[in-house]
Amino acid sequence: MSSRTAIWILALAAALAAAAMLVRAGRPPSVQPPVTSPSAIELSAHLRIVALAPGLTETLRRMQLGGAVVGRHGFDAWAPSTVLVCGDQSGLDAENLLHVRPTHLYVQWGQRELPATIRTLAEKERWTVRNFHLLSLQQIGAAADELYSDARKALPESLRPPSLAAERFADSLLGRGWAAATAIRSETFREFMAQAGPVLMLYNDREPAAAAGPGSYHYEILSLLGATPAITTGNAYQTLDRETVRRINPSVLIVLKPQKLSLSATPVEPVTFNASSLRSSVGLEPDSETKVILVDDPLAFVPGLNLIELIDTIQRELEKLLPSQ
Repeated sequence: MSSRTAIWILALAAALAAAAMLVRAGRPPSVQPPVTSPSAIELSAHLRIVALAPGLTETLRRMQLGGAVVGRHGFDAWAPSTVLVCGDQSGLDAENLLHVRPTHLYVQWGQRELPATIRTLAEKERWTVRNFHLLSLQQIGAAADELYSDARKALPESLRPPSLAAERFADSLLGRGWAAATAIRSETFREFMAQAGPVLMLYNDREPAAAAGPGSYHYEILSLLGATPAITTGNAYQTLDRETVRRINPSVLIVLKPQKLSLSATPVEPVTFNASSLRSSVGLEPDSETKVILVDDPLAFVPGLNLIELIDTIQRELEKLLPSQ
C-alpha cells in the first residue's frame, strides 16, 4: 500500500468516526458544513475575512469558506478558538485587525458609525468593509448574497470551492437550499397549521418567558411554516408573565433550548423533557392540551444559513402533530 493511499484511508476513517460521534450526539452529520476546500492557506492568500458576527461566520462555513476567516467576534463560540478575536459589540481591536491583515471586514454594527480609527485603518489598508443587518430572514439571505459575491470576486476560479460554482448565490446549491427552506410548505401541512391554533415560540422554559415577537427571524419562521403566531403585536423580543401565557393559551408551544452553545463542546445525550412540567413552568396548566415541542439546536440563535437546519427541524417536529391518515 502506498503512503498516499494510507493517508486517504486514515482521513476517511477519521471522517467516519466524526460522523458517528455526531449521530450519537443527536446531531445528524448533514447539519455540519462540508470540510473547507481548498485549504485555509490557499484561500487566505487571496481572501482574508474578519467576521464580527457569528451568523456571518456560519454562513461562510457553509460556503466552504471557513478557512478564509482570520478574525472573529469575541462572543463567537462556534468559530475555532485558534481564530483571533478582533472585537465585539463594544469595540474593535485595531492591533489584532492589523495583525491578521484582512482583505474584508464584516460587522453587525447596527446603525452606529464605525470608530474613526477603524475607518482610517480600513481606508489605509484598503479593506472591504460591510455592515450587515441580520434581524430578518430577508436580511440574512441578502447577507449571504453579498458574501457569495465578494468571495467569487476575490478568489481565482481554480480556488473557488464547489459551493461557489454558480454565478449567483440563488443558483448555487446553498442558494437553492435557502430558497427551499423559506418557501411555502406542502398544502397538506399548511392546511393543518392554519387550523392548529395559535403557536407560541419561547426562548426559555421558565418565568418570565422570553418570546419571539414580530420582526424577529424566529417569528418569521413561524409565519413561513404557515403557523398562526400567538403574538401579533409588540417588539421582536418580549417577556411574558405567567398570566399572559395563560391568557394566550397556545395550541402549540415551541421552546428553543440548546443544551450547549458551542459546536466543540462535549457531546450530550438527546434532550428529554416532561411536557406537563414545562407547561407549568411558563404558566399553563400541567394537563392542558397545549402541544409542546423542545428544540435542541446549538445554533438556534445564530442568524446565518444554519437556519436552514433549524427551519427543517421545527417543521419535522410540527409534522409529528399531523393527524394519522
